[in-house]
Amino acid sequence: MQSFATIAPYTLEETYEVVDAIERQDFAALKEELGDLLFHIVFYAQIEKEQKLFDFNEICQIVSQKLISRHPHIFARKSIINGDKAIYDWKKIKSKNGPQKISIQF
Repeated sequence: MQSFATIAPYTLEETYEVVDAIERQDFAALKEELGDLLFHIVFYAQIEKEQKLFDFNEICQIVSQKLISRHPHIFARKSIINGDKAIYDWKKIKSKNGPQKISIQF
């Protein structure tokens, strides 16, 4: 039986493949790798749905809430002066969501 633990290494591999395609600017490969990564997300959601913990719709709701709350210049139609201001605001909003998780700089 597969679990998060058994699938996680493959998810990490797919994530690296997404980053690799971005760095190579190979957008055909990026499209495929993003599909592979999305497959993993859907697969995780299905496992959790079967365990009655959460489902894909709940994941989508969380993503939607984050997009709206972290990008008010887009979704709340707030005007911004420039990209630097948008990044500053995003970091400020994100910091209100609790402790920082692992962040990798490229």
